[in-house]
Amino acid sequence: MRSCWGAPRGARARCEPDQVRHESPSAAAARTPRLRGRASGRPLGSSPRTSVANKELARLKHLLGRAVKWAYLKTSPAKDVALAREPDGRVRYLTFEEREKLLNGAHETVESRDGRRWTVHHKPSAALRQYVLAALQTGARRAELLRLTWGDVDMKRRTVTFRKTKNGRDRTVPMTETLREMLQTLPRPLDPAARVLPSYEPLALTRSFTRLVKRLGLTPLTFHDLRHDAASTLTMAGVSQRAIMEILGHRDPRMTTPATSTSHQGTFTRLFEPLSSRPRGSQRPSLRREVALFRHRRKDAMRVVAQPRVSVGGRYWT
Repeated sequence: MRSCWGAPRGARARCEPDQVRHESPSAAAARTPRLRGRASGRPLGSSPRTSVANKELARLKHLLGRAVKWAYLKTSPAKDVALAREPDGRVRYLTFEEREKLLNGAHETVESRDGRRWTVHHKPSAALRQYVLAALQTGARRAELLRLTWGDVDMKRRTVTFRKTKNGRDRTVPMTETLREMLQTLPRPLDPAARVLPSYEPLALTRSFTRLVKRLGLTPLTFHDLRHDAASTLTMAGVSQRAIMEILGHRDPRMTTPATSTSHQGTFTRLFEPLSSRPRGSQRPSLRREVALFRHRRKDAMRVVAQPRVSVGGRYWT
C-alpha cells in the first residue's frame, strides 16, 4: 500500500514522487481491521459476528480457489477450513398496536424536573411513512424500494415490479388497495425513470427509522423486520409457502421458513385446544362402555354386509 505525505485528510490528492510513502504488508494488515471496525460502527477490539466472519472466509476461499485455477498456487491453504455454525436468525413481527404506532405515531407524556408535564406526539415524517407503508404492503427490501420507478408501477393491472433484486431476478407483486391509495396521492411525473418514493440515502433511511422506533418504544425493530412482518401476515392469512416465496423473491424454501415459523404459533395453539377440552378423571367414559359401543357398531356393520344383493341393470343393490 502507499499513501501521500502532506495530503489533506480524506482528499483524493495525486501523489508526487517525493510524497509517496510505502507501507509494509504487516502494517497494512494491522491497520485494516481498525478501519473496518470504524466503518461498521463496532468498538475497536470487538469480535465480528459469526455471519460476518463466514462471509469474509468465503471470500478468502474463493480468491484462493481462483489462484489455484489460474496456476498461481498448487493447493488452497483454506480448503479444509470449515465455516462456523451460525445461530438461528432473529424473527420479529409486529402486532396490530405496534403497526398502528409505526404508521400513525403515538402520544407520550413528558415531565420536566420542576414537575411540569406536556404531551408529545411522535410520528414518522411523510417521506418515512411512505417507505414503512410500502415495505409492509409489499415485503420489499430497502434497496428495492429506493430503486422503485414509476415505470415499474402498473396502476391498471395493480402490480409492482422490482428490478435488479438481490437474487438477480425481477419480481412482480400484487398491489394492495392500501398501497394503491398511497400511490395515488403522490405526484407522478412524465418520466418513467423517476423515483416513486422520496429520495433517501440508504443509511439516512435506516437512521431515521431507528430514531422513530426508539421514540415509540418498539425496540428491537429494524427496517428489514417489516419484510418479515409481511411474510408472517400472509402466513396467518392462509397463503401457501410457495406463494410467499414468490412474493419475497426467495429461491430456497429455507429462507422463507424463519419468517413464517413464528406465525404458526397461533395455528398450533388452535390445534391443541381439543386436548384441553378432553374429559378427565371421572368424566371420561369407562373402558367397558367403549368396548360395548365398539361391539354394537361392529354388529351393525356385519348386518349390512349380510343383506342380500340384487342385480338390477347390471348393478348390485342391497
